[in-house]
Amino acid sequence: MPERFTEQRIRDIEESVVALRREAVVAIVRQNEIESRLGPVREEACRIEQEAFEAMGRGEERLARQILHRQLAKLARRDALRDELGEARRRTIRLLKDAVRLDKRARQTGGATDGWTHRPSTGPSRGRGLPEPAAR
Repeated sequence: MPERFTEQRIRDIEESVVALRREAVVAIVRQNEIESRLGPVREEACRIEQEAFEAMGRGEERLARQILHRQLAKLARRDALRDELGEARRRTIRLLKDAVRLDKRARQTGGATDGWTHRPSTGPSRGRGLPEPAAR
């Protein structure tokens, strides 16, 4: 009976690891989406700043002020995206750390995981684009 409990506990942990890895993939995709949105906002902010600098160089202070006023909205958007990106990165790191911690727990409990794919080590990871686990 204790063996069945241990085996079930290991399966539960391994399933949790797989779920955490799925969440981590979603978090990484989210992170990439934010980064792709942040790039154009940064470029636009630089372009607007350059326009304001050129207007000042021509002595058009009023135009430069108007341009910089537009800049404020872009900078607020950029800062919001930076904050969102930071949160997405922290979430990704937390999820991956949790997955590693649970994988270690499964191995300590006697689970036969391969250390990264978090699947029973009865099948090779070849063919899935994953490296073979290191021998222990």
